[in-house]
Amino acid sequence: MRYRIVCRMLLLGWLVAGYGYAQIRGGAETAQFESGDMVLYQEDLSGTPIGAQVEGWEIVRGSYEVAEFLDRRWFRPLERDTRILRSLAFPQDFSVEFTTYLSAEAGAHLKLFLYTARDLERERMGPDGPSQVYLIVGRGYHPDHDFVHLRVYDPAQRRYQDVVTPGSYKFTPNQPHQIALQVRGGQLMLFVDGTRVALTSFRPEAPLVAVGFIFDAGSGHELPYKDRPALLDGIRIAGYSRPVGRATGGVFPYWFFPGQQETLPRLQAAQSQTLNSSMALDVVGGERRTVEGTLVPIDLPANPFAPDEVRVRAEGQAWRSSCSS
Repeated sequence: MRYRIVCRMLLLGWLVAGYGYAQIRGGAETAQFESGDMVLYQEDLSGTPIGAQVEGWEIVRGSYEVAEFLDRRWFRPLERDTRILRSLAFPQDFSVEFTTYLSAEAGAHLKLFLYTARDLERERMGPDGPSQVYLIVGRGYHPDHDFVHLRVYDPAQRRYQDVVTPGSYKFTPNQPHQIALQVRGGQLMLFVDGTRVALTSFRPEAPLVAVGFIFDAGSGHELPYKDRPALLDGIRIAGYSRPVGRATGGVFPYWFFPGQQETLPRLQAAQSQTLNSSMALDVVGGERRTVEGTLVPIDLPANPFAPDEVRVRAEGQAWRSSCSS
């Protein structure tokens, strides 16, 4: 009898312990960053001389140089609030990767901005915008952690949305951090050191045309900023050769517009859309003819029958077919 009681108590303890350690498993725990395969810009500074600057980056404010630290080379700001900008035509789906190291003294910050042409016209690299993406990687005000702060612009609401607030995610300080943004299918994901920390919808109000970084920190420290900076390295920006969520041979809704894509208002070229099925078009008069037009895949929300959620994104692709009755 005593043996059975002991066995039951052990079994109950095992069940209680198992329940206590049960974990939710979702994308936040399992999602992996997928880097774009079509490189638009890449710079690791390995071949850049110490003390030099990098061609193609406009200095909007302050100054920087290439410096060596932890056996690698970095963008090193020489003044607080140094701002650098690079023109780059972003595709609709893209990834952005970079590495940063944040000095402990006086809360070093590195800010990333992604701009439309109108953003730059309104204010050229303002301290907090305007831009479509506003990301801060910073040293905490207490020296025990680093943090990220992510905001994205919502064109429908005409305001910024805080996706990740300061302090909600904390990371081990005194080490380089791998930061990555993945934009695919109208969604933006933020990864820090391989862990996904944010997922949000993202549809900029116009094509992105530039990327910018601001090197900043708290003031009132006895060390000059060049000795306590935010460092930047390993920049890689790339597009994707195929869209996400559209498997080859699948059935997807399309609109067909007669004429070439350039005759249609504000259509963006679809990325390597695969069409492998026969299409039937109505033919007037029963005679064979060639039809030229533009196929437009319809981007539907998860529930296309909810009137307030229906959105259509036009992605034009020229298409030509010979048809007969």
